[in-house]
Amino acid sequence: FDRQPADGWNNLVRIAHKRAIEHFRSFESLRSATPSHIVKGRRDIDGFHYVPEIDISIQNVDANVAWRNSLALARKLGCPLRVEFEWRNKKGAAFPGQSGVLSWKAGLK
Repeated sequence: FDRQPADGWNNLVRIAHKRAIEHFRSFESLRSATPSHIVKGRRDIDGFHYVPEIDISIQNVDANVAWRNSLALARKLGCPLRVEFEWRNKKGAAFPGQSGVLSWKAGLK
């Protein structure tokens, strides 16, 4: 997100929110801008993960929702977003064991 590496889908969401709070400058503005479920301060239930650098908790999500939520913030901030990933080699995976790339550049719709 904005050329910052992430090691997992939910980490991508956290990095996106760290960058977004710099732009929006307040929790309320960030809450209005993000499709992610966030709360101010620490929340350790219902799948929330605390991000101490910005004093918010963000609810963990699956890969599809993490991409959509990160993309929504990238569009609002005009930040590039590129994710290289690999499908798990398990039953039900769309393309087991294969890799893919999702990307978006500012200015594209």
